[in-house]
Amino acid sequence: MSQLAQPIRSRESSKPDCSLENSPLRILAGLSLLIAVVFLIYWPAIHGGFLLDDDLLLTDNALVKAPNGLYRIWLTREPVDYWPVTNTSFWLQWRLWQMSPTGYHVVNLLLHLANCSLIWLLLKRLAIPGAFLAALLFAAHPVNVQSIAWIAQQKTLLAVFFFLISILWFLKAHGSTNRWVWLSLLAFVLAMLSKGSVAILPLVLLLIVWWQTGQITRRDTLQLAPFFAVAIVLTIVNVWFQTHGSETAIRTATFAQRLAGAGAVIWFYLSKALLPTDLSFVYPQWHIDAASPLWWLPLAAALIVTLLLWKRSHAPSRNWPRNLLFAWLLFCVALLPVLGFVDVGYMRHSLVADHYQYIALISVVALIAAAGSYWHSKLPAPAKTYLTMCAAAVVAVLGLLTWQQSHLYANSITLYEAALQKNPTSWLIQTNLSLDQAEIDRIDDALRHAQEALRLNPDYAQAHNALGLAQTKHGELEAAIQQYQLALALNPNLAEAHSNLGAVLASQGQTASAMDHLQHAIQLKPDLFQAHWYLAQTLAGQGQLEESLNQLQIAAQLHPGFVEAEINMARILNSLGHPQESLAHYENARQLNPNLPEAYSGLATVNAELNRPTEAIAAAKTGLDLARSTGQTQLAEELDAWLTDYGKQQAAPARNNH
Repeated sequence: MSQLAQPIRSRESSKPDCSLENSPLRILAGLSLLIAVVFLIYWPAIHGGFLLDDDLLLTDNALVKAPNGLYRIWLTREPVDYWPVTNTSFWLQWRLWQMSPTGYHVVNLLLHLANCSLIWLLLKRLAIPGAFLAALLFAAHPVNVQSIAWIAQQKTLLAVFFFLISILWFLKAHGSTNRWVWLSLLAFVLAMLSKGSVAILPLVLLLIVWWQTGQITRRDTLQLAPFFAVAIVLTIVNVWFQTHGSETAIRTATFAQRLAGAGAVIWFYLSKALLPTDLSFVYPQWHIDAASPLWWLPLAAALIVTLLLWKRSHAPSRNWPRNLLFAWLLFCVALLPVLGFVDVGYMRHSLVADHYQYIALISVVALIAAAGSYWHSKLPAPAKTYLTMCAAAVVAVLGLLTWQQSHLYANSITLYEAALQKNPTSWLIQTNLSLDQAEIDRIDDALRHAQEALRLNPDYAQAHNALGLAQTKHGELEAAIQQYQLALALNPNLAEAHSNLGAVLASQGQTASAMDHLQHAIQLKPDLFQAHWYLAQTLAGQGQLEESLNQLQIAAQLHPGFVEAEINMARILNSLGHPQESLAHYENARQLNPNLPEAYSGLATVNAELNRPTEAIAAAKTGLDLARSTGQTQLAEELDAWLTDYGKQQAAPARNNH
């Protein structure tokens, strides 16, 4: 029987976890507490909108929306990253939630709850004291907010879910040919196909073997060989997918800079795990000076800690140094993918991020909970009560910090503004904040943040595009055209800049150039609904109504809930002599936005054409009231005049019949 099949016991005690016994009632109580805590502290973020990579992975991801998306996700080179399990999850959820972010947030919460429960189960399996307390600390820790409140990080949650299952199943194995080994390997494959950062799992299993037995045998190595093979192969696949279409390096750093930075990364994450304050959505970028001795101190400290713990772990009857070494090595191993030796896209903006330590945090909370449980067992009864109260207070404080952090994720603008308070030099956040503010017509703010982004990074094409969009909404069309052209000079494949430039050129009557840019935008990014929308308007202006209708249908399919597309489709269908179909689209628009007077105006017109005077008059009166209440004077006057004329038309036949 494999050594891993032996029950792993705490080096301090073989007593079962005293924090929560195995009775069904206590287990149910524990699960209920976890559920209550997680939903309470994350409730402020549950309706939060889409952020940053959410468009790449979900809202603008053609593979997620396509009927044949599963084939393209699994069996083509189209995905940006080869994470087909994550993309399959989004493909399925898109058919349930589409552009409603709440559904995705609930799934993230459920995955986090599942991971907390698996941590509880895994620590109990390892006979580590304080297993439930560790799960509770992990559930409430504010460092995890980014992993849970950011929809794109569902990839992290899914990967860790299968990662933990793989460990649990491996611990149940009785031999290299046992079915639990193969089930564990399957779970590991699914984890790697969710996100590649879990490639450290074989090293984690080796550490568990060493911690349990004090040695690693040839049999253990052979048993883990398939895991190392999966990790190596799928890591190569992941790196290839991430780099094969990239024209520029993510970052240029020497090996000395990377090595010095790795030590700083370890202590940064440990500090945030132990004292989770001053958190930021995007931390300031580090500028590592390998020539400075100060940059080498963190790495030296990490090596000294490792050597001291290793030396003390061999002392007889000294179990805690061995346990500390185990936790420390697990923490460091979990951070291996994000130490900076391998670049990922996010590192253009920051070398550290809260979501990078979702796995590493487990060893920290487990060690703290085990220490607390150990001292709890040694203290007299009155002191035990105080220690329990202290543990509850720690969970409460962590939960409060998480609840406060969750508020920032209620909408993107709130989050970005908070991020800029901590990191005003982030041109990424300055740009995205500008785009979001332009979308809600806060034009002065949008202009200011786009200009600041360009001051920080004049070569950032998306910032030029953001400034152009703000200038377009401000009416500075010539200046906007110049910014879009600058964006395209820096990045000729920036579909958004082509789309926005096409829209401005169309408004100036340069139809041929506008069509070229809009069609090129669609070629570059077929799922960019704005490009289809602008192209539809341009085609309609040229009298090409059928072609315009086709583009509107694509835009509405790509962006469910796009009320303007419904209104325009209704108008075109009515002008093409399809009043019933037109009526259906006006109804869709009314359901999407019951306070939109244009929808009621269209319903009045089409119902009148269909000789439904009661419905026509009711719709017109509602539209008139809404137009007046929203200050749309011209539309209110038009509806008022329409009601007067239509009333006369209805009265005339009645008088003639009389």
